[in-house]
Amino acid sequence: MAGIDNYYSVRGCTATLGNFAKATFDANSKTYSYLTLSKLWKKAIFTKFPYQEFTDHLAKAQAFVAERTCTVKISQEVHYRPQADGSWLWVEGAPLRDNRKPY
Repeated sequence: MAGIDNYYSVRGCTATLGNFAKATFDANSKTYSYLTLSKLWKKAIFTKFPYQEFTDHLAKAQAFVAERTCTVKISQEVHYRPQADGSWLWVEGAPLRDNRKPY
């Protein structure tokens, strides 16, 4: 069969399906001759996915944000102005305007 003895050179022909299948099978079997199953399949150490590992922290952060947004009055527009130190300053709120159009 062509292509089995020296599959790195251009000699030989693997144009037929039978020759190609035989050459592929022999190349794979030679590969497995020096790799044992214990080297191929090492024992895997599984770790938790980051979302699963930090679920408690994410739940607490989400609850904190929800509590913070619930304290805003609905009857006023609230305006904040950024400060130089990175904090936000509350500016006078204005009543909400009714933008609905009459029918």
